[in-house]
Amino acid sequence: MTISSISKLLMMLIISFEVSSQNVMDSVVLQLFEHKFPVDVYNKKDIAWEHGTYSVTVKKNGKPTIKSNDKLINAILPVKVNLHARINKDLGVTKISINCIAEFVTDGDLSIIPDRKSKYMKTDAIVNIVVPNVDMNCDGLKIPISVQLRSLVAQNKVKWEQNIKNKYLYMWKS
Repeated sequence: MTISSISKLLMMLIISFEVSSQNVMDSVVLQLFEHKFPVDVYNKKDIAWEHGTYSVTVKKNGKPTIKSNDKLINAILPVKVNLHARINKDLGVTKISINCIAEFVTDGDLSIIPDRKSKYMKTDAIVNIVVPNVDMNCDGLKIPISVQLRSLVAQNKVKWEQNIKNKYLYMWKS
């Protein structure tokens, strides 16, 4: 989205509606989020773990909700998470191979905090993901995995925040 198209969008919003400047800004940010964030928010395949391999795909699952104030911009993005795992165990006399799947819907909460004291426009990103109670179906056997998923989120949170700052928040850089 170019500066020209953002300007046109702002003018249309101002002319079409009697809205506050905050609502206009929220609408512009919503448009940027819808166009800048890919459908596949996160996608990693064949990650090794102690029991085999797993893959994680996080996709947008609806429109984001944007709310902002004088300190931050908050985007809540509904997402669908798909997990696929393959458990491979060698028991000496036999090998076990089990397919596991889990799917759930949740919200990814992204807060963007501009640093107005900086000479150049800097931003910080804070990611919060609510992990509901989730069971993984392993060839009919249901295994609770919420604790492991919360641990996975905690382990990757800083990396995801840095990735968002580097890939998507360039629009706020000078």
